[in-house]
Parts: sequence; structure tokens; C-alpha cells
Amino acid sequence: MLDPPGHLRWLNLGLGYLAGVATHCGAEVKVLDFNNLRGLNEHERIESAFGGHEPSVIGASLFTATVRAGVSLLARAKAIHPNSIFIVGGPHISLSQNAIMDEFNFVDLAVVGEGEYTLQEICKWLDGRKKLEEIPGLIYRTKRGIRHVPPRPFSRELDKLPFPDFCCFDSVQRWGRLTVYPMITSRGCPYSCSFCSAHLSMGKKWRYRSPENVITELKMAKQRYETEEIHFYDDNFSFDVRHARKVCSLMIEEKLGLRWWLRNGVRADKIDRDTAGLMKQAGCYAVDVGVESGDPFVFSKINKGESLEEIKCAVKLLKETGVKRVGGFFILGLPYSTLDSDIKSIKFRHDLGLDEATWSFFIPYPGTKAADYIARHGRIFDLDSAHQFDVEPGCETEEYSRRERVIAMMMARYLEFHPGLPFLLRLLTLEVLLVLRGKSLRFLMEYNLLLLKKTVFNRVLRLFIKTARRLGVSSLRTKMPPALQAPIRTLAIWLDERMN
Repeated sequence: MLDPPGHLRWLNLGLGYLAGVATHCGAEVKVLDFNNLRGLNEHERIESAFGGHEPSVIGASLFTATVRAGVSLLARAKAIHPNSIFIVGGPHISLSQNAIMDEFNFVDLAVVGEGEYTLQEICKWLDGRKKLEEIPGLIYRTKRGIRHVPPRPFSRELDKLPFPDFCCFDSVQRWGRLTVYPMITSRGCPYSCSFCSAHLSMGKKWRYRSPENVITELKMAKQRYETEEIHFYDDNFSFDVRHARKVCSLMIEEKLGLRWWLRNGVRADKIDRDTAGLMKQAGCYAVDVGVESGDPFVFSKINKGESLEEIKCAVKLLKETGVKRVGGFFILGLPYSTLDSDIKSIKFRHDLGLDEATWSFFIPYPGTKAADYIARHGRIFDLDSAHQFDVEPGCETEEYSRRERVIAMMMARYLEFHPGLPFLLRLLTLEVLLVLRGKSLRFLMEYNLLLLKKTVFNRVLRLFIKTARRLGVSSLRTKMPPALQAPIRTLAIWLDERMN
């Protein structure tokens, strides 16, 4: 199995599950982790992986952003092992169906949706115990063309799946241990956020593992991989707060001593004080909240089913509970957004008092309502290499150009990663961009105030405001012409309103 390089370096949990299933079926499995082990010769790595033997099957997991890299690796593997069967799977296949097979004729099979049980049946087909047309969720190539088997229903019995097997990852073999272990306690998302494709690849029914099964895997990770930290990738860890509390309670009872992070975030309307308290007690040190947009109008259009006020309350609650790092996810360039509305998101991020924010570009994933909007009102760029964390957006509209989206990302990231010393350099760079954009002086002042809130000038500015408002500039009358006193007081009030 091949995991192509992407923008985010973490272990492919999906391939871990497939490796566990294949091993359980008696197959010998090797996973070449090109995402985490980079800088090595790809051709030699593929050639030497199987010790001169011809593997029966070579597969790759594809996200929309890793399609080109993944297909390139498969093409290299095809040149080395021309008689192997080539399979693709992953979220992108669930969204694009047979598009990869249409474009690349060396791909023999494609798996749509969850792949564990489909892979089990493919193993039976390899042994002559199953026909391809009998395997739900499969797309396969014949002499007469490409054939689709009806989709496989999403499994509700997640406890029956073997645990992920990371021992066959060449990256883990090189590291010798797995200090940070990736994991999920549930699958599926019942919500219909217009920008998100999770429900298309994992289904709208929220399905969960038993808390006891989760604890068993945690114990296994500590013993087998010497794990010290868990990263949960659930789309909805706390969708059922009773389930989340039970998992946390068992972690406390078992005294596992693991710290953990909800990497995929939580919904603000699914966090309460009791749940947050149990999470903290169970070892949770970091949580990200899905904010997406701080502009009320744009937020109302993405169909999240929660409010900005709920997000404010959730962030405050998590910080009061003592969670060490409370972050947020933001998307720039959502449908109906403009540069000005994304500036509001940047301001909202700092008003929330988050410890960190993750800024991403909106990507119009196939099959989503937001993608339909962009198709009607804008232009979609090459999605096969687009990534939400990239430096280039995946689309534009008449109201929000590609160039403006890049400017918005520069603003957000400059504030995120360079809040201190390089103030003047950031100010100069961004104001040149904004002037070229044709922004007004008032806009520049608003933006500069946002920058000032992150610098040492903050204290000086607040001292001026405090003095001017309290004394009504009366103590400065002997040093200031009367004609300037009223404007200075007005400026102080204006500054005070925007600093708070």
C-alpha cells in the first residue's frame, strides 16, 4: 500500500485499518509511507520493498489534494511490477467515483466508501472464492468498460473491525515506536455543512465504537507502540455526550496516563461543562472548535446548525475548564464571502481569545452544495492538486478574486505566526498589498488596529485611551490647542471601541 505525500504529515489511519484487515485475512502487508518519510529515492524504495517478489496487489489511498502524487507513485510501481493488480481508495474516490479509472487505464479497481469489508472480499476474490460483481462498493475494469457494483452500506458494527496495524508502515519501522497514536471512536456525520464532504465519504449516520473497545485499543497502543499521546480524528467526538463521557470516565478509571488532542475539532453546541471537565480530567490538553467564519452573514449560509454565540460560549467554557490549548478552525473564501467578510473572521478569531487558529482555503469538494454554488457563481481551479492548507486557493468568484483570497490568507497567517517583533515589516508588506487592492484609509486603520492588538504598542495605546477618556483631556489643555482637544477625545473613544 502507498500513502502519497501531502501537506499534513500524520499517519494514514484508513490505511492502518486496511492493513489490520489484510493481516487478519492472512496477507503479508507493507505500507510505504511517503507522506512521513521523504527525501528518499521513490523508485528504489518501491523496487526494494518486496524483496524482488511481485506483489499480488498494490493500492494507494487518495485525498483530493494527493491525487497527482498518488497516481505518480502508482505509475512508478506499475513500471516495476507490471503484473500486479492496482487499486485506489480513499475519500477522493468516494467523491469522484470512477474519474481516476477513466483517466488512468492502469488502475484496475476502485473502492468507494469504507474499505475494510470490501478489502476482505477482494482477498476472497484473489483466492477464487468471490466474483468482482459480487463485491459491493467496488468499481472494476472489464474489456467492455468500467463496471459499478451497488454501494456497500456503512458498517454499524465498528467493534468487529481489527485494530489498525501500523507495524507494517515503513515509517513506524524506522521510528521504532509510535509516540503519537492516531485513533477514532466514531464515524459518520449527521450534519449538512455546505462546504464539507465528510457525510459523502463516511455517511450521515453517526456510528460509534463501544467505550470498552476504545479503551482496549488504547491499552494495546501503550503496550505495542509505547504510545504517550493520542490524537482523535472523529468528525463528531462528542455528538453523543453520554458516549464521550463514558470514554473519558473509563480512561480515568483505567489510569492510562495518556494525554490527548481532538484534532478534527468539536461542535460548539456539543460541549457542556460536565463533558469538558471529564475530558480535561481524562488527559485532554487540546481541543479545536469548528468556527469556519466570523462573519454572521457568511456563517448563516454554511448550514452548520449552530450560532456564533454558541461558539463564543464553548471557547470560554473550555478555557475555564483548564484545557491547555483551545484552538479554532477557520475557512477563507466560503460561498458568499468577500475579502471584507474574511477580515471580520480574522478579527473574530482574536476576539475569541483562542490560543491558536488553523486557517484554510475553502475547497469546493465534488458533491457538496458549496461546490455547486461556486460552479454557478465562480470558477473552480485544478482540484487534483488543491489543498485547503496550501498557498493557493481552489476557486474564486466575481466578488472575491483569487488574488484577494491570497491576501486574506497572508493577513491571517501573518497575525498567527508573527505576532511580535516583525511588526513594521508585516505592516509595510500588507499595506502595499492593500493599497494595490484599492482599500480605503479607513479600512487600513481598521486593519492596523488589529495588528496593534498583537504588539507591544497595545499597552501604550490603552494608556492613551484611559488617560484621554478619564480626564477628558483637561490635563492636557495647557499643552494642546483647544481646536485639537475634541478630535483627540473622539479618536480615543473610536480607538477604545475597536480595541475592545
